[in-house]
Amino acid sequence: MNSLYKQIADKFGDRASFNRSLKDYNTFHIGGKADVVVSAENTEEVSWLLNLVKANNLAWRVIGRGSNLLVPDRGFPGIILILGGSFKQMSVKGRLIEAGAGCCLTKFIKWCQQQGLGGGEFLFGIPGSVGGAVFMNAGAFGGHIADILTGIEVITPEKTAYYDQDELRYSYRRLDNWSDMGMAVIARAWFACRPDDPAMIRERCVKLIRKRQGRQPYGMPSAGSFFKNPQGDSAGRLIDVCGLKGFRVGDAMISKKHANFLVNAGQASSEDVVRLMEIVQKEVEYNSGVSLEPEVRFI
Repeated sequence: MNSLYKQIADKFGDRASFNRSLKDYNTFHIGGKADVVVSAENTEEVSWLLNLVKANNLAWRVIGRGSNLLVPDRGFPGIILILGGSFKQMSVKGRLIEAGAGCCLTKFIKWCQQQGLGGGEFLFGIPGSVGGAVFMNAGAFGGHIADILTGIEVITPEKTAYYDQDELRYSYRRLDNWSDMGMAVIARAWFACRPDDPAMIRERCVKLIRKRQGRQPYGMPSAGSFFKNPQGDSAGRLIDVCGLKGFRVGDAMISKKHANFLVNAGQASSEDVVRLMEIVQKEVEYNSGVSLEPEVRFI
């Protein structure tokens, strides 16, 4: 173990693991090993780690629930940061909800339902974290997390900073001014929700999850919707009209249920997924003239 990683081991104890497979840290269940996986529980720990990374020019990446993510077969030669502890806490003051970036989205919406606060039901069933959803402007059924977001707190090596809703520039599946924030980790977010009957919120959540289950390949590892929807169309429809449902490269397969889901049908490799992605892009562009852009992020 080199001296830098020893510092991490001394700081985080059993919350740091080395040469760790990332297959269990992403919903595709694909990928090689990371040099280090660290779970940070508070702001001080994240700041400490960012300063170590910055001072030594180390590769690093934050992983939430590991959805919308493809890990290469060769793994990740650096530090993977996971947010636990205080980053999984939630609180409410009036109609304003504070949620740590490490909170599971579905648990967050269930918690809101118990508080009698609605408006975020469209997020129910998305297999991500609050931080990841804020970073990606996650959405479904016509709603986007930016619609209910009022502000975020980020941690940098030097400080913590708050950004109000008006300072955040969002577009489809993107926080456009993220790079302006520097070397940052989303720590927590605030949401404005409306008072509502908990039973009615639950009923809407149940209806939405049934829609998801009816349309999407539940039970098969995937990264969720693989391609961004082109304006005025859907990636799934464009792939479907090419007759590609069920097409596979190795164990990477286009779902027979929803064409915009690339699934791991067994022991798929990252290379299988990338080759399948490239075939889909080529076929769709040939048939419709549309260039599909991945929604999934690559590390």
